[in-house]
Amino acid sequence: PGRRLMMLEESMRILDVFKKTGIFLFVFIPSAFCIPSALAITLNFSAILADPTCTISLDKNVLSLGDVSGSQLKANKIVAAQPFQLNIQNCISISRSAAYSILVSGSGSLQDGKWLFKNSDGTENGTGIVLVQSNTLPDYSNSELSDGSAVEMGGAGVTPADQSLAFYAGLSCGSDNGCTTVTPGTVSATVMFDLVYR
Repeated sequence: PGRRLMMLEESMRILDVFKKTGIFLFVFIPSAFCIPSALAITLNFSAILADPTCTISLDKNVLSLGDVSGSQLKANKIVAAQPFQLNIQNCISISRSAAYSILVSGSGSLQDGKWLFKNSDGTENGTGIVLVQSNTLPDYSNSELSDGSAVEMGGAGVTPADQSLAFYAGLSCGSDNGCTTVTPGTVSATVMFDLVYR
């Protein structure tokens, strides 16, 4: 609230799919159950607490797309796109079968077949934020990321090297249908990047 027109607010958190919870269970079958003491069995169970898997961070937490005039918003276009980076560092090996990925989430909706991130703040002006993983300025035809998209970081058993993933976020009204509903107002979106491994 109170930020200027067309703001993209980015936030970051780390989610480990394997819960970092240690358990220790001791099972003992005593001789009181009419089992001769020579047959008593002791069985121990334990789990190991794992260190954090990776460190992830954004090079900026708020991405301003500036002021955009209604005449700039046209069908099948991304306007005022700005770059940002997600940095991944210090990953450790979890298991030979674990596969790492970045899970993208955020509120929004499909508009003319294109996913637009937008906060549910009660304002609906026919526009939203398109998010694309790309090293170069994207075109509307590029595949966008949506709520639930996963960015893979290698196959099973591959521990990711330190790296920076490049993204662009820009404003769009979709294609012909969506762009007929554009009205002046404020657009904001919050996107979460979760590190997960399975």
